[in-house]
Amino acid sequence: MLAFLALLAFVGLVGPSAWLLSLRGQARGADIPVRKISTPETLEVAYLMGGGYRAADTVITRMVTDGRIAVGSDGKVTVLEAVSHDAVERALLSACGADWSGSLSKLRTVLRWKPAMDTLERSLEARGLLLSAATRRTWERAANTQVAGLVVGATLGTGLLFAPGFLAVALLAFVLVVAGIVLRVKCAPPRHSWGNTTDLGAEYRAYLETNDPWSGPWNEESDEAARLAGLVARRGYEALPDGELREQLKKADQEPSSHSPVRRASSTRKKKPRSSYSSSSSSSSSSTLYSSCSSGSSCSSSSSCSSSSCSSSSCSSSSCGSSY
Repeated sequence: MLAFLALLAFVGLVGPSAWLLSLRGQARGADIPVRKISTPETLEVAYLMGGGYRAADTVITRMVTDGRIAVGSDGKVTVLEAVSHDAVERALLSACGADWSGSLSKLRTVLRWKPAMDTLERSLEARGLLLSAATRRTWERAANTQVAGLVVGATLGTGLLFAPGFLAVALLAFVLVVAGIVLRVKCAPPRHSWGNTTDLGAEYRAYLETNDPWSGPWNEESDEAARLAGLVARRGYEALPDGELREQLKKADQEPSSHSPVRRASSTRKKKPRSSYSSSSSSSSSSTLYSSCSSGSSCSSSSSCSSSSCSSSSCSSSSCGSSY
């Protein structure tokens, strides 16, 4: 019976600790120098550095700089040219609704919780820079199981102290308990939501804070929109030059409601009429991007159709089709 208890103590100490150590190894990521990581897309860098809100600020900066949207002094976003280059930009245009406008604070929050952001996260997971949600959950379970094993091992070790002939076994159990406690501290899962980077991801984030991955002779002719978007992706909107856009992003970021759970929930449940968007690489096709009416009436306004002839995506007296 005592031999069985000694075996149980060792299994409770060694098994969960080995599981925890294995998961901590997965969290290290690939063993490669950060300089040899293939350069991620701008929005992937933004998500890695600051999460969904940083990615939203990056998209807004890019679209404002190249003239596709405008942000007024009142914090209102207006779509000037409904052209999108990726899924996140399409999500932003969709969030603007039928009148092609909206509050900057609201758009940042809605955009943060769009499915397009999940795509960025999965891409970073595939690169080994972020841990998957499943791995984080398993890591937490392993840590909790290991704590339970430590309690069992310590309890059985204390009992074996008083058993004749088992003093050495009891002392070994206590040594394993101490080693397990040290391992638990060293291999503890992250406690905060943004602690999901792998060791490689954390190292790459530190590298990006001081190095521009898009700099170099091959990229000397990058336009201003790409340059400022990359700057925001790496360092946040605070790095923007003095100007209206930086002030408006700062105000939107400081809006208490923009980060509230209630606002998040409502933004995912509320359904708005939306058009379908596809990417366009040239602004010369913008004349085909706005609503057109058949049956003898037309909607030439880039912002919305007139209330007498059109609704968000269809006309009450004539049919409107949107092509984006």
